[in-house]
Amino acid sequence: LDFVFSNPPYIGINDESINESVKFNEPASSLFSMKNGLEETNKIIEYSGRALSRNGILFLENGTGQSNDISAYLELNDFTDIRVHIDYNGHDRFTSSRKK
Repeated sequence: LDFVFSNPPYIGINDESINESVKFNEPASSLFSMKNGLEETNKIIEYSGRALSRNGILFLENGTGQSNDISAYLELNDFTDIRVHIDYNGHDRFTSSRKK
């Protein structure tokens, strides 16, 4: 694959800041993830490392405050050109990287 785009569940199980309208109208499996919301994201990073072509690009949507942990895990899994993208509200929202 040349590109992987992912919007995994990234809210920690114990995160109480989630809006109730979202919490009660979206399937829990599309919202919540173990390991502080990073379990599925880490799996995607690992699998993408094997599935992407050389110099393939991985785009991950992430929760506010997760970019440092995601960037570190990307580096650990041999990704480079790691960039954090900010949304309209000034929150870190997407992380992109390239497979070495």
